[in-house]
Amino acid sequence: MGLFTLIFLLLGIYCGTERSDIKHLSDFEAKEINFTSLQCSINDFLKGDTLTIPPSFSSKRIKRLPSEKQVYSVLCYVKFYQLETDNDYHLVCCDSNYNYKFIAEIPSPECQESRASGYAANYKAARLLLDSLYPLIHSGKHWTKYKFPLLITGVAFHDFVHGQTGHARKGIELHPVLFITY
Repeated sequence: MGLFTLIFLLLGIYCGTERSDIKHLSDFEAKEINFTSLQCSINDFLKGDTLTIPPSFSSKRIKRLPSEKQVYSVLCYVKFYQLETDNDYHLVCCDSNYNYKFIAEIPSPECQESRASGYAANYKAARLLLDSLYPLIHSGKHWTKYKFPLLITGVAFHDFVHGQTGHARKGIELHPVLFITY
């Protein structure tokens, strides 16, 4: 366990470690992201799910992948969402038939990396909107099903598949979510 992780645990603010700067947009390469959002269907977004990320990939301090330098807006249904142990909101997004799916995550605006990114207000607004639409049960294990579409805008992120609920075939996500509209 790293020193920063230990400090966050002691302070009660744990914000993850695996490529965390990239997930919060506090990495040096975040300035290279194309913030002109590509609006697409779930199927089109999942066509970008072409990389297979090995588990060892996430523990290395590697740069942002070329495909992680684009913002997407995807019209989808939020099938489930919950507060994760790293304080991200974990959303399972799918089509109207609940077939195709991917994960979208909203970082905690309280994390140091979120504040350093300049996007903490975006994260806070997205979480507030989600909470106003669906009251979250703050216990990490309660999932709820919802039935109306949202437009979720965020940066593409490739995670390795490690049993997380709702992952795309090869792990593409929207992480971080920047905006949610309905």
